[in-house]
Amino acid sequence: MPKLIRYMKERKQYRTRWVGALEKVNTPLRLIDGLADPISGLHMVERYKQLIENYDVVELKEVGHYPQVEAPQEVLSAALEFWQKQRIIVL
Repeated sequence: MPKLIRYMKERKQYRTRWVGALEKVNTPLRLIDGLADPISGLHMVERYKQLIENYDVVELKEVGHYPQVEAPQEVLSAALEFWQKQRIIVL
């Protein structure tokens, strides 16, 4: 498992840069997150909401670190809804 989460060191190292980029972005974003993810779950969503104005978050309960695998239909639906809302795609 430790080899799989080597990026945890990078999260600390680049935190200011990455968070700053999210705070300054001027394009619409949607976060689709598995709340049961022990690495980037509920605690990360709560912090994201504190940092980002006009946040758009889809919270998937009982879904972990791989929402696209654990809940593919919910992820697809959330992405399609966002893309349509932003006129990225037209169905």
